[in-house]
Amino acid sequence: MFEDSSFQVLLFVAASCLWKHLALSSISSQFLRRRSRKEYAGRLSRITLYPIKSMKGLELESANCEYTGLEGRVNDALLKDRSWSVLTRNGNVLSARDQPRLLLILPSIQGDQLQLDAPGKQPVRLPLSLKLTDGKVHQTKVWGLAVEGVDCGDEVAEWISSFLKTPGLRLLYHADGTAFQQLNSGSTKWHKRGRDVDQMAFQDHFPFMMMSGASMKDLNEKLDSKITSDQFRPNFMVSTELPPFDEDNWVEVFVGEAIFSNIKPCDRCVMTTVHPETGVKHRDKEPLTTLRRYRLDEKEFGQSPCMGIMLTLIQPGRMKVGDEVYITRRLQYP
Repeated sequence: MFEDSSFQVLLFVAASCLWKHLALSSISSQFLRRRSRKEYAGRLSRITLYPIKSMKGLELESANCEYTGLEGRVNDALLKDRSWSVLTRNGNVLSARDQPRLLLILPSIQGDQLQLDAPGKQPVRLPLSLKLTDGKVHQTKVWGLAVEGVDCGDEVAEWISSFLKTPGLRLLYHADGTAFQQLNSGSTKWHKRGRDVDQMAFQDHFPFMMMSGASMKDLNEKLDSKITSDQFRPNFMVSTELPPFDEDNWVEVFVGEAIFSNIKPCDRCVMTTVHPETGVKHRDKEPLTTLRRYRLDEKEFGQSPCMGIMLTLIQPGRMKVGDEVYITRRLQYP
């Protein structure tokens, strides 16, 4: 009698555990199904690769997306996003936040060389790639993340220093074998979302940045003088009928063969106030001033308003302008 009772208790406990497991599995399955349902968001309207940090970008019709960032061919030459960067004599990476006239320098491909043009200067050319043994390897940091680059030599260094009226500048190239920024070595909660494969050359914070045309249109309707997306320097622009800033709630983004993860909103700095055609900062600090009226998340980003989203790559792949863009959304619970 006692054994029968014990057996019944054990049977009841086992049945209860099985029921809970099945119930949780069902809930989990429903969550995954809801999470994984893709929704049409629009089309890829623009791809921009920035060979040199803070200099002008090059528009592409198609590109490859790798964990380290955007790659594309221009006149048969393979270029990678932010493969070059200017270094100060103190060993710091220089950006247009501190030297707005960097935005006036235009890289282009001429034969097997990279050419730089700037107002009032004769062009200068340099090799499209360097090896570790071709120059001094400099160690520096981008927002606290260590990275290395090979020195591109005196001629281009003097050319950039002369144009910016800043002595002692050097140009670095992220050659094969030089250290990448390791995303998950950063100190913020956003960086901790990175994986070992998430590495970068000289990009700020994350490998990719995306914006929607609807968000740009919304901002321009609030500005006295319209601007272009060039002031925000996205890699990808999406043409969409979705509401402005809907991209804030995207979780995964599917474009062509590539799949991205939305890591965080892109909080904006003074660099967005520099006109890309004049290299001059807006006297009223626009568009930052307007964005601060309605795009602040002070708890997360203080007084830096958000515009666009920062992405890492889930699946490498090829994309082209005109590709359909699909998304999954962040779930909203009552």
